[in-house]
Amino acid sequence: MVNMEQALPSVPDSIGYIYLSRQRLEAYRSLGQVLSMKVIGILAIDASAPPDLLATTLSSLTVYGAIIASPTALAALTPHLKHIGFILEQ
Repeated sequence: MVNMEQALPSVPDSIGYIYLSRQRLEAYRSLGQVLSMKVIGILAIDASAPPDLLATTLSSLTVYGAIIASPTALAALTPHLKHIGFILEQ
């Protein structure tokens, strides 16, 4: 049997392109993990990820670059977000 914590590593500080799928965010929430992320590059968030899921799984988010997300996702992220760059709405 696979230990879920081993199968789902935390998202490290990253350079490049990071995609947060709804399934991955739900897995973090089910494990009680809260993410603090720093991204240099592009952060894309699944358009189907509900705002409450984002608010409960992301404690802080710093993005130097682009964010690709829906308007509702951006609204949910605003209290946790430090961003320098541009936003592309889905």
